[in-house]
Amino acid sequence: EDEEFQLEHGDDVLPSWTEARLRKMTAQADSTRCFMALFEGKKCASAGGVYQISQSWYFKHTGGSIIQSFCGKVSENWMRLGNHKKYRTQLQMHQDFDDRASFVATFNCSESGVQPPPTPATAPTPARNMPEPEPEGEPEGEPKPEPEGEPEPEPEGEPEPEGEP
Repeated sequence: EDEEFQLEHGDDVLPSWTEARLRKMTAQADSTRCFMALFEGKKCASAGGVYQISQSWYFKHTGGSIIQSFCGKVSENWMRLGNHKKYRTQLQMHQDFDDRASFVATFNCSESGVQPPPTPATAPTPARNMPEPEPEGEPEGEPKPEPEGEPEPEPEGEPEPEGEP
């Protein structure tokens, strides 16, 4: 058995897959090993993640067998295709799509040179027991008051009337 074919992950950190791992974990013509990286918009510039397509969706996709040709690939602008808009929230929150697809991992965008979008608010936060880095320069304390200079003169003239022009 392929030891890397472990989909279980801990509660602390979401796993992250590269495009190479996406291809490696997918077995063409195997309905139990169809993985896709789905993105709301552009790859790595919008919400997305790696999903394992369920056998029922693999065989009974409303759009037909086209779904099988996307196994092991990145699908950009996925929300624009078919009736996928109903999964927008799940895609943004890294959640399963009902009984159709299971969230497996975030997509590692470091290979593409594009920074990933912000992680959803429900994602776990890093452990707090890490030592704090030493502050640079002076220690933080009371903010230093800015030197007071001459106040800026108020513009002369009549004030603008409030309301629409």
